Amino acid sequence: MHKLRIAIRRSLRGWSLPKAPTGMRWVIFDDGRVAFLAPKDYAMHRELDETVAVHPPGKDSGITLRFSLHTRPLHPQMPADIAEKFVTDHAASEGLPLTRLNDRIFLTESREAIWPDRTVLMHYWQIGAGRILVVCSATVWGEDRESEVVRRALSIVPTIIESFRLT
Repeated sequence: MHKLRIAIRRSLRGWSLPKAPTGMRWVIFDDGRVAFLAPKDYAMHRELDETVAVHPPGKDSGITLRFSLHTRPLHPQMPADIAEKFVTDHAASEGLPLTRLNDRIFLTESREAIWPDRTVLMHYWQIGAGRILVVCSATVWGEDRESEVVRRALSIVPTIIESFRLT
């Protein structure tokens, strides 16, 4: 049913995404309005509340990237820059630096979190692009936080941030 809804929306809008770069694929949130690029070989699953999780191939990659779309800012009655304002306000209240790209803004936070069986390293990005608000988290749960797999997964996050777009 979900794929049918997206197909109908695409046909009604005359919508299409550009061809994904080599090694990447487009991922569309269940809402059908926002897409982003992710590595083609990454495993993916969907969680509750418009969250998509991806991770490098292999059972024990040591890292999971989660992308959570906040749909309220997408409503037409919201200001055109509502998501960017939200990210800017959060950065100001927490004393966090902002990174500005052509048409979006984002902030980064990192901290350790306690899980029942281990301490994990968490990286967070809040991305605002017009009305698109996405929170990304990287859970580094493996023992080797500096592994090549973890470093590569973290290095792909800026490409993903730049790729968020309305469909």
